[in-house]
Amino acid sequence: MKSSLTYLLTACYAAAVASQPTGSSDKLGHERSLIQVGESHIPIWMMEQEVLGLIRSKKTFMDITGNNLLPAMVYPTEPRQKAVVQEIHQLLSPDSMRIFLTTFSSFPNRYCRSHYGVKSSDWLYNTVAELIKNNRGTLNRRVPHRRISQQSIVVRIEGQGNLASEVVVVGAHQDSINQANPYMGRSPGADDDGSGSTTIFETLSALLRAQYQPARSLEFHWYAGEEIGLVGSQDIAQDYANRNVNVRAMLQLDMTGFTDHSGNMGIVTDFVHPELTQFTRQLVHTYSNLTALDFQCGYACSDHASWSKYGFPSAMPFESNEMELNPYIHSDKDTVETVDFDHMLQFAKIATGFAVELTHTSE
Repeated sequence: MKSSLTYLLTACYAAAVASQPTGSSDKLGHERSLIQVGESHIPIWMMEQEVLGLIRSKKTFMDITGNNLLPAMVYPTEPRQKAVVQEIHQLLSPDSMRIFLTTFSSFPNRYCRSHYGVKSSDWLYNTVAELIKNNRGTLNRRVPHRRISQQSIVVRIEGQGNLASEVVVVGAHQDSINQANPYMGRSPGADDDGSGSTTIFETLSALLRAQYQPARSLEFHWYAGEEIGLVGSQDIAQDYANRNVNVRAMLQLDMTGFTDHSGNMGIVTDFVHPELTQFTRQLVHTYSNLTALDFQCGYACSDHASWSKYGFPSAMPFESNEMELNPYIHSDKDTVETVDFDHMLQFAKIATGFAVELTHTSE
């Protein structure tokens, strides 16, 4: 989990859109277009002659007039695969999650540029490989990144039939950080984000044991380098955008294990897809015993923001509706003893519902 930052570009974009209606016209009746000449440039309204001037000067640009950076998607109006999901829920185990997280949080740290960040990633990759080795149609791969030594991990369960080219992603980040001493400081990262990494591993394990065959392809991602700026997830989301991968939905689980035992959890409402977020609320209500409360986590608070940045729909449930509820993260005190595995189990149930509901139906 990253600290909140100001999303200046989006604020300027919103201001530009608000200042002129889509496809607006000047007083002479000439239509204006909202033009962006680079990713870091603020979009501006231009008349046709100004746009032609860009063309003549061989300047590349995008006309984003009327663009919704979050694509229109149709999701089920309510969960429809309850029998399938609840059967798979029987295979989820808090004890299994405890075993996984105890080892995963035993490395001195999982900092993405440290020796231990590589060792922990190797352990995770080998553990995932062992889990899926006998499951036909399931592949795993490592994704290297230019500026960090830790690699992201992707597992894909190939979809069946004519929906196989569409992809549903469930993600978490594998790295941890001790803010006082990233390379050498102890950072077990049990909650941040060992809990999310464990939750999606348990979800994958249950789906495989149930021999679930998705219609859409289903991927599980463990991202490297989230703590230093969403490095791993940005690389992957950008690659998917460049290759026009049809990502139907992305769920990010960043911290699922710390609770005040109020029965509440959080649903992030900023930098997410509103319709997918609404469907996620329904999943919480249907498949868990938690109460979902809305909150904002700020720009780039976790890897869901990378997917939104590249135009893919994302959603993020969180362990509570308070970003700072867990006082131990980013320190040597974020240990396995501080997490609640029954709380994590509820998130595994939500993730299972997300995976099945969105890969099973034709909507």
